[in-house]
Amino acid sequence: MSAVLPLQQPTRAPLGAIAKAFLTVSVFGFGGGIVWGPNMILMMGLIGWKVSGLAGALSASTATFAPPCAMYFAAFRLMRRFQEAHWQRVVRSALIPVTTGLIIASGIVMAQAAGISWTAGAVTGAAVFAMLTTRLNPLWLLAAGGALGGLGLLA
Repeated sequence: MSAVLPLQQPTRAPLGAIAKAFLTVSVFGFGGGIVWGPNMILMMGLIGWKVSGLAGALSASTATFAPPCAMYFAAFRLMRRFQEAHWQRVVRSALIPVTTGLIIASGIVMAQAAGISWTAGAVTGAAVFAMLTTRLNPLWLLAAGGALGGLGLLA
């Protein structure tokens, strides 16, 4: 989360008395993220709880996750209904490069925010090379990178 926190700083607006009472930069930065996920839903529930108790927590959480769930449900039903249509194959094929580009762009943004060093870049490059050329389980590469970072060799 420390890599994402600098990105949230310019977008945060003052919340007045509520922010002064219980929201700090570290709490807000820890709870939220770039993408809406479990952490952000929990943070919205926490804000709703502080503002209006249980009713506020339920309404804030529902307002956070209900619209994306409804959109996903509608899209799933539409895609399932026209499963064999030609346009669906075209859409699926077109979404592959879009998804790949978004994942790569997210990785670049997080790497820039983390202030990556040349040693960390070399380890990342070696991990990419190992993933492309071997059948090694990615968890071993993740564990090796975590161990190198934990020993302070990637700073």
